[in-house]
Amino acid sequence: MDFLPHSQSPRPWILLMLVLLLVAFGLLLALQFGNPQWTKWVYICQVYYWPRRDDLFTPPADHTGVWRTWYRNGQLFTQGDYENGRPVNGVKSVWDEEGRIMV
Repeated sequence: MDFLPHSQSPRPWILLMLVLLLVAFGLLLALQFGNPQWTKWVYICQVYYWPRRDDLFTPPADHTGVWRTWYRNGQLFTQGDYENGRPVNGVKSVWDEEGRIMV
């Protein structure tokens, strides 16, 4: 049974545009408010394009695990292992913008 007359049936392209709009909006929210350690692109967007916090270069006080920072070009800048916000064994690796390890 068709309850809508043929002239009032929903158009598939309108539904597609609505879905694409919702996906784009969700992506923007994730890039701006997501965890900066999810991917390097979230970190880069938050640090270089939508700067709202200055604390993204250092891990939070309760962070345990690997903490990475990146240059604007996507190259890894620093990487270190942390436990409760403190470096494990004081080891932290640093790279230059061309990808050569410095420390």
